[in-house]
Amino acid sequence: MPFRLRVDLPWPLPPLRRAIRGYLGPRTVLIDELPPERRPSALAFHRPIEGLGPVGSELTILSYNIQRGHRLERAITTIEQAVDRHRPDLIFLQEAPLELLSHPRLVPLLAARTLFYAPFHQVDRPDRRYSSRQYGQLIASAVALEAPRVVELPTVNPSTLRRGHLMKRIALCGGLRMRDGRSMTVVNVHNEPFARRRDRLVQFEALLEAADHRSPDVAILCGDFNPSLSQRGEPGHRLLESSGFENAFAHRWRTLDTCLVRGHSDFVSAESLRLPGSDHRPIVVRVRL
Repeated sequence: MPFRLRVDLPWPLPPLRRAIRGYLGPRTVLIDELPPERRPSALAFHRPIEGLGPVGSELTILSYNIQRGHRLERAITTIEQAVDRHRPDLIFLQEAPLELLSHPRLVPLLAARTLFYAPFHQVDRPDRRYSSRQYGQLIASAVALEAPRVVELPTVNPSTLRRGHLMKRIALCGGLRMRDGRSMTVVNVHNEPFARRRDRLVQFEALLEAADHRSPDVAILCGDFNPSLSQRGEPGHRLLESSGFENAFAHRWRTLDTCLVRGHSDFVSAESLRLPGSDHRPIVVRVRL
């Protein structure tokens, strides 16, 4: 009988399992029902600041996926540097632990901004890898933010994290007043990465519906769109572009984070910042309205 060396290796890590199931699995679109008390909209946190003014002729957005705060101190340093240099009107964060809102280094930076936060990932038993009970999205606005709301996106890949984890992709929306009387809707985006492009299209459709909800004069979708390979081949991007949105990073073949705007004049600038703290790069987009 020939000798065989057998090594029992664990099944690939959760992200790889999710990718395999998302791209190859037969169940592609799952509409799930969450307990009312655990819905992201029920757990949303809103801290308004009175007296903030309307948007002027330009709007600057800083968007950053901070990778669940694995390198939190570096991410905070990155945020501080970007805010100090670019003075954004809006800060969009994705994968932000709830504790970030009360971090001593960020409290002064966020003090004069309206905050709107909701979780997309809830953890029953925090551990070394997932040290927070909630990871979510944040809008921190230095201009008046009206009617903030959470949009729960269609689930396009069932979560394969172990028991005690609940994930539900969301978008954060809000309205901005403009000095010239026009209306604006902004959407903080964080799409599912591990899914077929045609399945993720339903999340783009939900984003488009959210942007059109109040029939604004200007609409902005910004954040982590998570295209599979190239944003140019993503059906969802084509949907938005056919609906009148212009991509600030259309010149880049491969980008996870981008900003799409409709109803604006043009882009003054669009930068991807080479700053440490995450597996993503912060983006800063300046829009002329």
